[in-house]
Amino acid sequence: VLFRSEENVPARLIVSAERWMGGFERLINLKESGKWRSDYPLLVNSIEPSFIDIWRQLALLDDRVNSAAAEDMNSMFRVANHISMILWAAAVLFFGVLIIGHIYFNRRVLQPISIVGYALDREGESVDSEIKLNSPIKEIRLLVDSFKTMRGEVRARQEALIYQAGHDPLTGLSNRHNFR
Repeated sequence: VLFRSEENVPARLIVSAERWMGGFERLINLKESGKWRSDYPLLVNSIEPSFIDIWRQLALLDDRVNSAAAEDMNSMFRVANHISMILWAAAVLFFGVLIIGHIYFNRRVLQPISIVGYALDREGESVDSEIKLNSPIKEIRLLVDSFKTMRGEVRARQEALIYQAGHDPLTGLSNRHNFR
């Protein structure tokens, strides 16, 4: 109905635009007055302050959580640092005990056994060798005593063999090898 004739189109467009503009101005005035919604005062006066307070409380809580997390991280770092230092100290102590144990074992066990072995070699080559070893370890003393007993028995047998080789078994008189 609005656009049936061409001569009424500009006039009708102007009327329509004026009505639209009037409605738009009323809407702007209503929005600026704060009465355009029935719940606007409720939103502005009670809900919005509650939201602002909740956001403020959440921001404080977030700050406290971040602060507690930073403190916890510092505490964990200190604990990890202490544990690391304890592990290093334990490793140094372990290697120190290991080195001292090696030196002790070498001096108290291996060297005396080496001396007895050297004396056995020398005895096997018929070279007199005396072991002068006072070890506080019972087993080493037993080894040295056994070596001395064995050396005495070997010498006694050697002397018995030399005697038997140079004497008659029935009479005990020297045989002709001794007369040369």
